[in-house]
Amino acid sequence: MHYLDLSNFLTLMYHPVPPISKEFRMAGIWSVGSVLLFLVSYVILISMLLLLIAGAVYGATLLIAWYTSWPTIALFVVVMVMTALVLIFLFKFVAKEHVTDLSHLIEIVEADQPALFELIRQTTNEVGTKFPRRVYLGSDVNAAVFYDSSFWSMFFPVRKNLQIGVGLMNSTTLSEFKAILAHEFGHFSQRSMKVGSYVYHSNRVMHDMLFDDESYRDMAERWASIHGYVYAGVRLAQGLVASIRWVLRKIYQVLNVNYYKLSREMEFHADAVAASITGAEPMINALLRMGLSVHALDKVQEFYQNQTGGASIPTNIYAGQRFVMTHLAGELQVPLQGGLPQITEIDMGRFDKSKLVLTDQWASHPSTRDRVDRLRLLMMTAASVDHQPANTLLQDCAAVELKLTQHLYRELEINGALESCDSAEFERRFVDSWQQYRLPELYRGYFDSRDPYVYKNPQDFNDQTETFSGADQVFSDERIEDLKTLEALNSDLIILGQIQRGEIDVPSFDYDDKRYQKADSPAVIEVLEAAQSGLEHQFGRLDKQICYFFYKLAENSGQAGLFEQRYQAYAAASETARNYHNDYLAIVGGAAYMMRRLPYDDIINSTEALKKMEPRFKKTVEAMCADPAFARCMTEEQLELLQKYLSKDWTYFDKDMYHDSQVDLLYAAINIIFAVNNQALFYAKKDLLSYQAELASAQPVYGAKADEQAEFAVE
Repeated sequence: MHYLDLSNFLTLMYHPVPPISKEFRMAGIWSVGSVLLFLVSYVILISMLLLLIAGAVYGATLLIAWYTSWPTIALFVVVMVMTALVLIFLFKFVAKEHVTDLSHLIEIVEADQPALFELIRQTTNEVGTKFPRRVYLGSDVNAAVFYDSSFWSMFFPVRKNLQIGVGLMNSTTLSEFKAILAHEFGHFSQRSMKVGSYVYHSNRVMHDMLFDDESYRDMAERWASIHGYVYAGVRLAQGLVASIRWVLRKIYQVLNVNYYKLSREMEFHADAVAASITGAEPMINALLRMGLSVHALDKVQEFYQNQTGGASIPTNIYAGQRFVMTHLAGELQVPLQGGLPQITEIDMGRFDKSKLVLTDQWASHPSTRDRVDRLRLLMMTAASVDHQPANTLLQDCAAVELKLTQHLYRELEINGALESCDSAEFERRFVDSWQQYRLPELYRGYFDSRDPYVYKNPQDFNDQTETFSGADQVFSDERIEDLKTLEALNSDLIILGQIQRGEIDVPSFDYDDKRYQKADSPAVIEVLEAAQSGLEHQFGRLDKQICYFFYKLAENSGQAGLFEQRYQAYAAASETARNYHNDYLAIVGGAAYMMRRLPYDDIINSTEALKKMEPRFKKTVEAMCADPAFARCMTEEQLELLQKYLSKDWTYFDKDMYHDSQVDLLYAAINIIFAVNNQALFYAKKDLLSYQAELASAQPVYGAKADEQAEFAVE
């Protein structure tokens, strides 16, 4: 039996926990003040409503005592129903309980996992909090402390449970994993953090009262169907409740902004607690790798869903996660240490050229970059760091991973016989799939987000007098960096437009290290649009120069005619895909009403409109199924589903209800057409670019000129 020796790893705190920051203290004060504002407003509203209700009940009682008749009885019933529903709304949160769904988790005990429990115990002792009530393993890249809560949790302490994702243990070192545990326990370790817990519970109660009211509405509708008098009382109550909710929601918005600000400061402080236990570096490394870890696990799950059509499942999904992480690290040229990618802030900057920085007042967590910067400022170093994989803590790790994999896919196994795919088979198929959707390395990602210039005939190049000396000059480091800058500009303009329209609610933002107010966004947009236009124009010229470069390679090798045929085929494929995409957009717009609650007449009218446009979409589906360029992108299951969709004239809605199976079939067909259309267009693009890459490899140099004559510079 294997036991991991932690005697040299588990040590006392390296650094004292820093005091709470000024920002934390102010966020706490504002949050508590917001809670008090809400409570005072709530009490005032309750008092006014109780007086109003008492007056109504008293008046109705006097009236029925003075003169008993059907009208007075009806009035009494209306008032009683209204009173009951309003009171239920005002106090329903007291009985509300949040019970965590444990179906995706597996509980473990110390007898089975002694090393893991020893690390948890040591960490809780060092942090200064209680050992968790229960410990669960999950499948994801995450760790969390959770508990069932209710209104009474604000007044009576609740023992917390610990959830540990095996995907997290699979992608961290022992020191990094301990830092993450210390972060989670750090949320509950100090008295200064208690205010955050109280504000959290208060926020949860208020949210339940204002937004989580489906059961309340259903109950009201059931009451309304009892009798006309009850119906009248229900509608009066709903009017009063709507007014109460409108007032409280305005106050709740203020509370939420302050709560999220406090939540971000709590994350910073919990990071500081973790750094005091393990030093800052393990937490920084874990944060920087987290995105890649999640992406790798998602990629494995996407592979089994998309590449196998859900017909097979992994034997061990975590072996796949490790392989994909290593594979992606190789693609991104990220070094490995102990089998784990070592992501740095520089690596993050390679792919993020944005100069826009937002402090999102609605975000509950700070950005990874902000958390790393705060941790760097702490200057807390570790006496020693253990680079062993965290999953070595698990007794019989392979068996645990197999069990979690089976648990993750248990519902699929119940619903049908599935094939298991071992690690070697997965790795082979994943690499094949990766290569299938990868453009030649020659382009260095240039065409990942750009389409080739659409060449028609040699006359297109009458304005071209010079060409490049070689592919290295065409796709230089400078140009690739400038292209990333353009992509960042496009993204920044989208976000700034959302700020200007009020879709993103921030009072200010930073751009290129300069602070701007929301009112400045139109001026910033104008400047960035000018820069974007200049870059787009220059890259448009470059696209044509690139096409000319490959044309000259083809002409030199006697393939000018074949080059023109290739481009004509690509142009035709692009035009066909564009037309099919327009048909897709039309049917999506026509079917959108199915996702909304509408009156009966509107549903009937919308269904009739959909049926009028559906024949055109079905012609598109038929054409794609018959076209080899599109049919090769379909699995047998997808083709069968599309043929089923084409086989009948579906009604979708009849006799006051939707036919769910028919609606599901329509949306499945829509999604398949979208995916297949994009895939076919990508293949057409790859065919063209692969042909050009072959030209370059066969004839790498043509017409060498002085670099200054051919150089393309982005200012």
